[in-house]
Amino acid sequence: MLTPENGWRQVDFHGNAREWFGIWIINVCAMVLTLGIYSAWAKVRFKKYFYQNTYLAGRNFDYHANPVSILKARAIVVVAIAITIPLRLWFIPVLAFAILFPAALVLSARFNARNSSWANVRFNFDGRIRRAYFVYLLLPFLSIFTFGLAYPFVQRATHEFVAESHRLGNKRFVFEANAWPYYRAYLIAIGMGALGAFAMGIVAGGLVMIAASSGSLLSGQLANLDAFATIVGGYVGMGLGYAALSVCLRNVLFNNLELVSPGRVHRFRSTAKIWPTIWLLSSGLIAVVFSLGLLLPWARIRYYRYMAAHTFVRVDGDLDDIEGDLQGDQNALGDAYGDVEGFDLGLGI
Repeated sequence: MLTPENGWRQVDFHGNAREWFGIWIINVCAMVLTLGIYSAWAKVRFKKYFYQNTYLAGRNFDYHANPVSILKARAIVVVAIAITIPLRLWFIPVLAFAILFPAALVLSARFNARNSSWANVRFNFDGRIRRAYFVYLLLPFLSIFTFGLAYPFVQRATHEFVAESHRLGNKRFVFEANAWPYYRAYLIAIGMGALGAFAMGIVAGGLVMIAASSGSLLSGQLANLDAFATIVGGYVGMGLGYAALSVCLRNVLFNNLELVSPGRVHRFRSTAKIWPTIWLLSSGLIAVVFSLGLLLPWARIRYYRYMAAHTFVRVDGDLDDIEGDLQGDQNALGDAYGDVEGFDLGLGI
């Protein structure tokens, strides 16, 4: 049992949907009125709200980034991309992404870590760019020659790189796991995806048979309906597989993660379940669609609260020995590139 009596502390999230909706709607309106310029401030407000309402051992996290730095970096990235489009040099951003994204990942992680804190102690990220190129470019390329069978090893290498490059004050994160949990995660995801696609195929096939027996549809219309059902089944399968994979990989990461210093080891544990997570994601998606996006804050808060409630830290002694130096606001260029390209890197809840 993960209880305080045997040293386990649950992560607590104190945010609520009504409060976050007020912040979110202001952010959306401000971004529309400023043609996206306010997005840098919106990002900082988003992170601040979720960080400041997340508590471990009675002390909360915080986010300290300067939105002006983020805005300047985003402007550089967006202008650089925009210049190439009218010149029909679309291959330049693609090539730049392929070449620079490992470096951008490191810069993004460094920026976010050094602007994040727990109990006024800053995080840090000291991963080397050279190592990032090995993990994010060379290993995936080599896995092609195994027809993807070696990709779980790649996923393990990325987890190890991300985890062991992070620091909290004077403490180092350590990650130890073999490849089997990653193969198991991908096998579960494939099985869930196949199950979802098969179940959806049965439902869709039944509907097609009903429509065909009624004689109300022409053969061409039946073929289109069958193709549409196949596509929907494929998307459902991919959605279930992705949700299952994300839960499994999260559990593998946290369950093999430690925060260590001389004489003390603080251990992490994630107990998130696949089917409850799928229910949260699917019901949240349906609610967001039918509310035309207005229930997005509610769906996000609900999902974040579930993940926080299933995240634990086993404290060895106490956490008062964590010390750290104040980190200045770092260069946000990598973080901005990450926003444009849509990826993120970090040890989030």
